Amino acid sequence: MNKIKVGLPPESIVYTGDRKSEKYDLSVLSFSKETLIESKELPNKNESDLSQWVSLKGLNNVHVIKKIGDTYSINPLVQEDIVNTYHKPKIEVSEDYVFIILEYVLGSHPELKKSNISFYLGRNHLISFWDDEKVLFEKVKTRFKAKDSLVRTRSVDFLLSRLIDRVVDEYYVSLEHFNDLIEAMEDEVISDASSFDHKRIHTIKKEVRKLRRSAIGGKGVLYTLISDSNGLIEEDNLKYLRDTYEHASQIVESCDIQIEQLNSIKNTYDSELNTSLNQTMKVLTLISSIFIPTTFIAGVLGMNFEFIPGMKNENGFYFTLGIMGVITVLLLIYFKKRKWF
Repeated sequence: MNKIKVGLPPESIVYTGDRKSEKYDLSVLSFSKETLIESKELPNKNESDLSQWVSLKGLNNVHVIKKIGDTYSINPLVQEDIVNTYHKPKIEVSEDYVFIILEYVLGSHPELKKSNISFYLGRNHLISFWDDEKVLFEKVKTRFKAKDSLVRTRSVDFLLSRLIDRVVDEYYVSLEHFNDLIEAMEDEVISDASSFDHKRIHTIKKEVRKLRRSAIGGKGVLYTLISDSNGLIEEDNLKYLRDTYEHASQIVESCDIQIEQLNSIKNTYDSELNTSLNQTMKVLTLISSIFIPTTFIAGVLGMNFEFIPGMKNENGFYFTLGIMGVITVLLLIYFKKRKWF
């Protein structure tokens, strides 16, 4: 598939992702408080009095997206953005629709993987597009079975708020995973800095920044949606979007805290290594200090002069060793009193 579209004219609906399977999952939920109709086929026209949630999983099936676009009169430029899996988070507000692109996370180990999800909100319909096999909205779909469920009794913009909230909830899962990794790293650095792999700090910091960028993108989209939805979001449903906006803000703040923690771990690691190195240098210095006077004595007595006092003494060797031993003991006592070891 084309990851970079170069030289193509506008409204070129070209899939840019890596999905190779031709399978796709299309579901249509037509609902009201009293009625729930599930289908795998698109209606001929969007003229039903029921609210509709159309969900497509598998963006490489461009013909299906075009069919959805024809059914719900989706602008080809919007369809082009839907199949561009590398598009940054965005929101487009028109008189008749709101189009949103968000990033959702797929996992945190060994690295954070992200994918795009798009929402197209009309007057009485909501369409969601995403590309991964991950089960994301099953809990939301389960709520449709209860007649008194809010997703059945409220308008489709409430459903949109719940789906966006579900996407943001996935950020928390990755955030907690990073928290566990960071806490474990802190313990490792304190217990044994010499065997700690400091490259992990940079790896996790990179992944946290990726999560932060996704959360910032979602936060910006939510801010615009709350501020200017052109009447497509009911006033009573804005409070749910504000709550999700606060969650996104908390995730950004938590990512900032985690980045600070990782910087602190790196500083602690450097400090522990420096302390260990200083301790080693201290021991080597003490050993050198002990042997300096004995080496001096050995050097003086080893000079090649013809007459050196005491060279003919039969006990001179033992006397010299005794002096060296006394000097060594005195130095050790001195170092101990100074608490140098």
